[in-house]
Amino acid sequence: MKRKIAVMCVLALTGTMMLTACGNKKDSNNGKTSDGKTAIRFATWDVADDVDAQQKLVDKFNEEHDDIEVTLEAYGSDFDTKISAGMGSGDTPDVMYMWNYPAYADGLEPLDEYIDKEGDDYKNDFYSTLWNYNSLDGTTYGIPVGFTTHSLFYNKDLFVQAGVEEPTDDWTWSDLQAAAKTIEEKTGQKGFAFQMKPDPYDFEMYLWSNGTAYCDEDGQMAGQIDSKESQEVFKMFQDMEKRRICNCNRKERN
Repeated sequence: MKRKIAVMCVLALTGTMMLTACGNKKDSNNGKTSDGKTAIRFATWDVADDVDAQQKLVDKFNEEHDDIEVTLEAYGSDFDTKISAGMGSGDTPDVMYMWNYPAYADGLEPLDEYIDKEGDDYKNDFYSTLWNYNSLDGTTYGIPVGFTTHSLFYNKDLFVQAGVEEPTDDWTWSDLQAAAKTIEEKTGQKGFAFQMKPDPYDFEMYLWSNGTAYCDEDGQMAGQIDSKESQEVFKMFQDMEKRRICNCNRKERN
């Protein structure tokens, strides 16, 4: 592969906040708290410190609004299970993080009417590509709250120990493999490593760097994930692993 390495690959959203569809079950007070405030349930998939930070934001919001009370519901690893069960029973949160729009779209509230009321300046405050991720068949179902930027980092000390020059903007994957091989031979350390997590977004950026992706604009994987360019990426990492110059597993091998 002679494609240039993408120094910084911007992924699509890792999470977007959105409203669920109308028709959810409400309590006997018709969505009101005991003191007459509008009750809003906000579901998050985050855990630990992230939940603590979100709770502080919820508390601040509640302090600033006399007529609304938000309750944070932290689902963690059970997020999809609880959201699916809630949609099936008609008892979903009012606001939630979302990533799988095709799976949940039938139970979500279209937001275009609300967004249009805010005017063009509101929508223009976000990167346009983020709206593409939140939309399905021309309908917007989510409001962007963040995105993830992935980069390649390198250990300067290892490069010095191995006598390898530092990367430049015109490096290719072939250059990286050559450097990784030298670092492995000279220092005994893996020349390249990445963590293979279940989230496929963590790997797709490597396909982007070779001019391909998991699927096309219509969501079709045929001709994309099995394309010549994709196969080159998969084979490259397989070869690097076989040559022992890349640690492509979750844990370091013994």
